[in-house]
Amino acid sequence: MLAPPPKQLWRKLEEYTPKKLVQAWPFLADELRTEIRNDYDYALRKSIVDYILLDPEERKRLFIEWTPTPHPSYVVRAPVPWNAKRRKAYEFCQRSLFPPCALTLAIQQIWCTE
Repeated sequence: MLAPPPKQLWRKLEEYTPKKLVQAWPFLADELRTEIRNDYDYALRKSIVDYILLDPEERKRLFIEWTPTPHPSYVVRAPVPWNAKRRKAYEFCQRSLFPPCALTLAIQQIWCTE
């Protein structure tokens, strides 16, 4: 038996949800509450299993040799305002700058030492 989501979670959700939207789309609000409840149950079950599998003896008892490492969560966001300028500078460097050859490295070495 899993513990239900805390009552203060539902109070905070009601507090932050605009009343107009809940009144306009009550079926959507119910669907979202159900989804929150399901996600809460899944997260709770997963955290319990992850905690149990931290113990090597328990993993051995359950015949689990290794557990997969979780993938990092990536944040998807809008492009930053400086991205276009950075891209232009990068393209300019690709077109205008050349990799150093032996002669340029020798000249640079002479310049720095003398």
